[in-house]
Amino acid sequence: MSIRLLSVAVAALVASAALADAPQPEPVPLTAADAAAFLDGMLPSSMAIGDIAGATVAIVKDDALLLTRAYGFADVEKRTPVSAEQTLFRPASISKLFTWTAVMQQVEAGKLDLDHDINEYLDFKIEGYGGQPIKLRHLLTHTAGFEESLLDLLVEDASKVKPLGEALKDGVPARIYPPGTVPAYSNYGASLGGYIAARAAGMTFEQYIEERIFKPMRMEHSTFRQPVPEPLLAHLSNSYATASSPEPVSFEFGSDAPAGALSSTAPDMAQFMMAHLNGGILPGGDESNRILKPETTELMHSVANRPAPGVDAMALGFYEQHRNGVRAIAHGGDLTAFHSELVLIPSAKVGLFVSFNSSGKAGSVYKLRTALFEAFMDRYFPRQAPAEDAPPADAKAHAAAVAGPYEASRRAEKSLFSFFYMFGQSAATANADGTIQVGGLTGLNDEEKKFREVAPWLWREVGSEMRLAATRDEHGKVISLVPDGYGPIIVFQRPPAWRDKRWLQPAILVAGSVIVLALLVRVIGPLRRRFARSAVPAPVADRNRRRSLAAILLCFAFIALAVTVLLMFSSQSFWVISSDARWFVRLLQLSALAAVIGAVISVVAAVDTWRAPTRKLSLSIGRTVLAASCLVWAYVAVAFHFLALRLQY
Repeated sequence: MSIRLLSVAVAALVASAALADAPQPEPVPLTAADAAAFLDGMLPSSMAIGDIAGATVAIVKDDALLLTRAYGFADVEKRTPVSAEQTLFRPASISKLFTWTAVMQQVEAGKLDLDHDINEYLDFKIEGYGGQPIKLRHLLTHTAGFEESLLDLLVEDASKVKPLGEALKDGVPARIYPPGTVPAYSNYGASLGGYIAARAAGMTFEQYIEERIFKPMRMEHSTFRQPVPEPLLAHLSNSYATASSPEPVSFEFGSDAPAGALSSTAPDMAQFMMAHLNGGILPGGDESNRILKPETTELMHSVANRPAPGVDAMALGFYEQHRNGVRAIAHGGDLTAFHSELVLIPSAKVGLFVSFNSSGKAGSVYKLRTALFEAFMDRYFPRQAPAEDAPPADAKAHAAAVAGPYEASRRAEKSLFSFFYMFGQSAATANADGTIQVGGLTGLNDEEKKFREVAPWLWREVGSEMRLAATRDEHGKVISLVPDGYGPIIVFQRPPAWRDKRWLQPAILVAGSVIVLALLVRVIGPLRRRFARSAVPAPVADRNRRRSLAAILLCFAFIALAVTVLLMFSSQSFWVISSDARWFVRLLQLSALAAVIGAVISVVAAVDTWRAPTRKLSLSIGRTVLAASCLVWAYVAVAFHFLALRLQY
């Protein structure tokens, strides 16, 4: 062993001994009084700072509702406070836990099999990537291989909501991964699961949930129906961008009800949590209050897919969320303004549900939701022993191997919207000390987290708990990064060179600037001649000048519309992915075709200018630069599927 390695080993032993001798934090008993003080001490001030209007909380423990809590306002203008008992919030994707529970009920009944092709249960056909079968298990673990489904994801008009079966048949997403290989969170997949469960039972999805889950759970203040039925509507909280926003966010409808249409109260959500923590039966109830058998509940909570060793895994519908060495299973949910989290700790029979009705200033709700979970775990389930690290000697080499660009596995890839997902790529950076950072993985302080390698190809956040694993191909090349929290449902993959943001974004910015500048010059020139006191000679008219102007106009139209869509997404305006906007998307496609034609015209103009016997060098270079710029945007049009005839996204 070298002197350097020996010194490192000695230092590690000393540090381990010091940690072992250090007093370990004692858990605070989770009582109703202490939990109330904990929540009251954290949420009101945090919500005020974050500009969040209202929240509702439920905690269950040992087969009983420990407490519910309410904060802020359900209606800011009327100053209507949130009621812990009566106010309905919209938990969004936590709805999927009810959907997966329904699926598992039908598995119990023998009508469904997790490892059978879903086409056995459908009235239309879906083939997986490469013709491989998609199994029901793939839907529950988000590994069916679907690209992100966007059309009519959220709409503000109930008349635009399609029947579930029709919406699923009309909107089958492209398959971009072989089934069972890559986690890619899918609302479509969850809705498909709900449709399959309802078909197996011979009823509508909403009716199924009401009869098979809400009724036995005594969840009398919950619904999947859209709009919310009148008796419950009076108790539904408004939602807001911020507490200080003048207007509430409109009720958001979706044709994919099983993926996110639930409206519920904190006490009702507590009933659902208690049943899952009690072997599938409501504590104190009889068999009429059972939704799952104990063995089915255990199966649903068990590991079903671990995308990489050492990081959180996916269960059947739930995903793992470790903290302080304690295993929790969870699910979050987000609409435009409602944001929620449900966490179960099966080993302690503890459950936490929280829902906020505002995004807050600068999206503060995401930090608050994370901070609440971490503080809850640190108080009631603190780590009792230090984590054991075994850093490899080649940490710097491994850090260098993971450095580079990454894109999320949950994305549009076969539609024109893939272009806008390209801007969401992030980069992993190798630091001089062997640690790594990944863009997008930030702490509560908005600073990028640093990760230190603790085992070969496994990193842990410096000073905290989050883990990050790298997966490699058969040649040892890093192909993805899998972080805790995201990994069970979304991994970060290496993008192919042709859509690598590092070169593509600068290229399109420079090319766009050239085209806009050329347009301004062509507009300003005539104006200058018109208003100048001294005569300014007009440029000699020739066919290549006209060709260049045509190319500029055609390419500029595409740039203008593409930038408009990008600004819509940046401002969280989703009109462009609604059915009402299909004419606009068609117009965008036509502008892309025009840009390709413009690029051809610009190349012809540049070549012809170079061939002219009386050519001017500056003019030839200028038209060549313009042609190159138009070609960049033509590349965007072709590579990112703007020219596809089928309008499916």
